[in-house]
Amino acid sequence: AEELIVLDNGCICCTIRGDLQKTLQDLAAKQGSGKVKLDGILIELTGAADPAPVVQTFFMDQAVRQAFYVDNVIALVDAKHCLEKLDESKGNPDEKGTACAQIAFASTVLLNKVDLVDEERSVECERRLKEVNRSVEIIRCEQARVPLNKLFDVKAFDLTRVLEEQYMDEDEFTSFYTPKMDRSI
Repeated sequence: AEELIVLDNGCICCTIRGDLQKTLQDLAAKQGSGKVKLDGILIELTGAADPAPVVQTFFMDQAVRQAFYVDNVIALVDAKHCLEKLDESKGNPDEKGTACAQIAFASTVLLNKVDLVDEERSVECERRLKEVNRSVEIIRCEQARVPLNKLFDVKAFDLTRVLEEQYMDEDEFTSFYTPKMDRSI
């Protein structure tokens, strides 16, 4: 990366979305004036973050919406613990709904550590992931190794599809969505 911007004031999924929006606006202005040429923007969230508010940021501001698009939302799922985390989300979704929120908004799931589980477990993980998001692409991997051409510049994310699957319209998403937080960590 020629330039790395770090937003380290806390969780960008809920507390500093304004900082993210301002950063994206600044990048859009720099790109528009020719001061910078971007190949893309990569935003990495923690395993406890709901990606929906970050995605929402790209749709709320006209300048950001015109300058950028969300290419792919990738969730990394540990095959060894997948079923337990999905089961956790059933208990109290207000406290532990992050795993399902990540999968629901993902266009790609990396089912990682498949070398540590048997085929039956991998198949069951895929089945359960599809229960949460029937159109997600699932890529099995070990040590999170995946060819980059399967992750970047793939135009995999489709907000309309995600919202239809979650029974939400775009106005509801941009105005009323409440982030899921895993408060168990």
